[in-house]
Amino acid sequence: MNTFLQVDITLWSLIVLLILLFSAWHRFENDSSSNRWLIFFIGSAALACTFDILSRVFEGLPGQTALTLNQWGNVMLFAVSLVPSAIWLHYIQALTHNKSRDFNIAITLVHLVLIINAILSVLSLQTGWYFEVSPDNVYARGPWNRLYLGFALAIIVLSLMLILVHRRQIQQHDIALLLGYYVLPVLGVILQARCYGVSLIWPMTTISILFIYQSIIDQHLTTDYLTGTVNRRHFEKILTKKLTQIRPDQYLALIAADIDHFKQINDRFGHGEGDRALQTAVQILHQCLRRDDVIARVGGDEFYIILQSRNWINLDQTFTRFQQAFAQYNENSGKPFALQLSFGGVVYDKACHPTVQSLLEQADVRMYENKSATTMERAPAL
Repeated sequence: MNTFLQVDITLWSLIVLLILLFSAWHRFENDSSSNRWLIFFIGSAALACTFDILSRVFEGLPGQTALTLNQWGNVMLFAVSLVPSAIWLHYIQALTHNKSRDFNIAITLVHLVLIINAILSVLSLQTGWYFEVSPDNVYARGPWNRLYLGFALAIIVLSLMLILVHRRQIQQHDIALLLGYYVLPVLGVILQARCYGVSLIWPMTTISILFIYQSIIDQHLTTDYLTGTVNRRHFEKILTKKLTQIRPDQYLALIAADIDHFKQINDRFGHGEGDRALQTAVQILHQCLRRDDVIARVGGDEFYIILQSRNWINLDQTFTRFQQAFAQYNENSGKPFALQLSFGGVVYDKACHPTVQSLLEQADVRMYENKSATTMERAPAL
């Protein structure tokens, strides 16, 4: 393939990535760990594209300067090309809030691979292991080029395994997002390995990142930024759709939940502590629910939960499970306040709930009834 055509394709990829990087930098909340890793991910892919261009645009040109730029362009390309996949692994961990031992070991191993790969990239200037550039400034693959490809595929396989092992802790739409990223880059690696001189990895990666970015934007429009739950507008669409599609052999329940003494937590300990209380409450609820159950934050400290099952839904048992989980958290949290929620809910009956609004109102009434009863018995949260 013509060198200028390859550079042109990669240059367009770089332009697209820079636009996405600018958009992500200004659109996303920088204090979110997952958003920071996403920005680093896009930036590292743009950096790799830059070195890919440098490794091609000076090839075959006369003079020592062109030769040196071609050599170091390839060194930096090989050293940096594995970084986006490694950062994607960090993004997976941040998105899932997973700090398990196997995740930390995997990240440590990947960092070790990055260091080894960077050392081999630099040494290839003298040894020709990954690549060599002839005196007339022509690039050729080295005998260890397949080792580099092995490193790249090993990081991808390791990431896929971690996603599958921890899939129960990941929302269903996030699983599709995390797994989908790898399809086009892997195809690009395979095709580029088989078709010498063709630049496909970064154009394929850029297309994949475009799909990911669009998916994330869609999620931001439907997700509560603080807790990661569904927002109110999207919740109402989900509930309406579920009620219209529910089958006779299925049951659906709606639960309303409210954090007790939340205003006092904010007033006494600050809004930062209040935000953490909201996030913790959602994490505990997720631990008590199935992956397909829906949690929505619809107000400051107010939530709705949709349960759907083929078996009768016993709400009393569900509430007991919630309260036990929060009691266990409070015993070990070390916080100067107890995190407690009031719950109320109703099992959907088409005859009793002809509209979505009537179902919401009855769930709210049940919740406030329980809240009035329990707050008389419970000690204040502070």
